[in-house]
Amino acid sequence: MIPILLLAAHHSERKLVPAVIQISGATITITERKYRPNHRMSELKKGQEFIEYRIDGRKVWGTDGGIPHTEIASFKLVWKHKQYSLPRYLWSDCFNLGTDQSRFKVRPMKGKPGAIIYKAASDSAGSYAVEWTIPFDTMKCIRNIKSTVI
Repeated sequence: MIPILLLAAHHSERKLVPAVIQISGATITITERKYRPNHRMSELKKGQEFIEYRIDGRKVWGTDGGIPHTEIASFKLVWKHKQYSLPRYLWSDCFNLGTDQSRFKVRPMKGKPGAIIYKAASDSAGSYAVEWTIPFDTMKCIRNIKSTVI
């Protein structure tokens, strides 16, 4: 894996810097912004007990049940002079990613042009790991995500 090393800072202090990854003749840019609460938020409850927030009906990755600090604004790929935007469903529920942190790991796909990007993310309490598999020729991307303990 090729580690992408960037400066780390606490989510409340950090400057939002895009992650720019160059691999196999492609440039992948992940841009983050402060969370915009205009998303449709709802509460998941068990009886009267609050469990966690949902955004657009989906689990909120990267928080410990609370409101996110940051969200991904865009996830783009440039390959062979063409620009592609990765589908929103692959990243729209990934919050507090930390594009300025050093936890990106990138490796080329075997046997075809593409990249596998791994990132551990957190709001300092709720943590997760996400892996995006991006074949450049077909753009049939896959995402694997799971809760972790950092």
